[in-house]
Amino acid sequence: MAGLRQVLDSVDPQVIYKSTIIIRSSSTPSPPPLSAAAATGFLDRCFLCRRKLLPGKDIYMYKGDEAFCTEECRRRRIVMDEEERKSSSLSRGKNILN
Repeated sequence: MAGLRQVLDSVDPQVIYKSTIIIRSSSTPSPPPLSAAAATGFLDRCFLCRRKLLPGKDIYMYKGDEAFCTEECRRRRIVMDEEERKSSSLSRGKNILN
């Protein structure tokens, strides 16, 4: 059985934890302009339930710019997208038959 340290060390390097983000002081040169998602503070609140995302807590991402407070909120959003795709493909199929 793997120890917790081994499990944590094997975590995907593309996972970014909010607590590891370094905020630059005002004396450094200003960064390039933010994207629309970053400018609106997409890491402030859960995309689905709108709960405040707390420092030191994991943030679950989907589609690059949608942040979620729990895996459950993220999963619900994915299911919503899948249902939307199914419904749009069904309506496209009906339009072809008509």
